[in-house]
Amino acid sequence: MFARGKTMEAVPALSRPRSWRSRGAAALAGMVLVAAGCSEGPQDPAPAAAGDGAPVLKAGPAQEMTTTDGEVFLPEGPSAEQAAALEDGVVTREEYEAGFRRFEACMTELGIELLDVDMNAPVLSASYLTQGTVEEENCFYAEFGQIDTSWQIENNDHSVDVAALASCLEANGVKPAHDVGEKTIRQFETLEAQRVEAGISESLCVTPPPS
Repeated sequence: MFARGKTMEAVPALSRPRSWRSRGAAALAGMVLVAAGCSEGPQDPAPAAAGDGAPVLKAGPAQEMTTTDGEVFLPEGPSAEQAAALEDGVVTREEYEAGFRRFEACMTELGIELLDVDMNAPVLSASYLTQGTVEEENCFYAEFGQIDTSWQIENNDHSVDVAALASCLEANGVKPAHDVGEKTIRQFETLEAQRVEAGISESLCVTPPPS
């Protein structure tokens, strides 16, 4: 997770005003609910990956973004290295860490140091002091963005959201069929499929997207 800000006040994720965590949450909403997606556009579902891999979430058309200083831009597409990591449809831990290191190197070239880097957690974490430039945003999108979003969706803990959705189904007369032994993202997908199949309005199960 990464946090970014004009000050070095600690926030979840890479010192961005919106965190790495929130990027992943928005993408999950797009993937599961087939809604307009996160910062990288609508996301299409991909088959579950085995082992330490995360299924790649395919990015939709690029959408205009705004830097913290108010400059509007279109994010760059993936670099050759990120595209190669995404090509087989699965992001491995090695590819995830390599993408982060490319992002870190890109930021270093801009004179931005990543602080408090933790490479040992299931989801990487660091922070930095943003300069509010398009160049730093594109370091993320070109080298790490789609890899990171895919990895976070697969590996973050969504148990709070699973419980909320399960309760919503029960309140509407549907017995939750998720397997509590599976990853929480798989549980959420199962419950969301039940909600759709039962014709339960999304507005009746309003919860923050899994994060």
